[in-house]
Amino acid sequence: MAKIDLGKINFVFRGTWAALTSYTERDVVIYTDSNILSTYVCITPVGSATVGDIPSVVGVADANWAYMTKGVTDALGAIPQGAKGGSLISDGASSQTFTVGNHTLAWTDMATASTAVNGGAYFCDTATAAFTLTLPASPVAGDTVWIVDAKGTFDTNNLTVAGNGANIHRQGTDVTMNINDVSKMLVYHNATNGWIITG
Repeated sequence: MAKIDLGKINFVFRGTWAALTSYTERDVVIYTDSNILSTYVCITPVGSATVGDIPSVVGVADANWAYMTKGVTDALGAIPQGAKGGSLISDGASSQTFTVGNHTLAWTDMATASTAVNGGAYFCDTATAAFTLTLPASPVAGDTVWIVDAKGTFDTNNLTVAGNGANIHRQGTDVTMNINDVSKMLVYHNATNGWIITG
């Protein structure tokens, strides 16, 4: 009885593509092209004497190969490092680029004169001496700063909040916090209202 050669019935995984290797139809390989790992299936036999015929070049498959699964670039890219309590914020574009934000409060102990940052939250300790907390320069609408009397000593040693060129609650003067155990959030509105004291 005559034999009929049906060739390969199933795909055969051959591992990572290698030069000077014979491949036949339905051979499956993996190959990294432009830092993107993909899986390819051989659609035309490739002889071992052929140096070229790599599966793809810059995302274009060779005539002897077809994509089985095509990889993609890392949509997140390099994840930036942020401060404790920070978060990643998407830019909303299809590329999904992320930046470090401060949607979660990052609390910091403070006992000497310092300049706050947007999104900063501060346990202000005036037990030893009064000091000044300077608000961020060039604020924009929605910038926030949290202040807490860490030791309950604002009455004895006041905390001065300096506007750093911006109004505080519509006034162009610094604010003295002199009530024990107070907790306040300052939210910047505009040049007229400046930092609004809430809480």
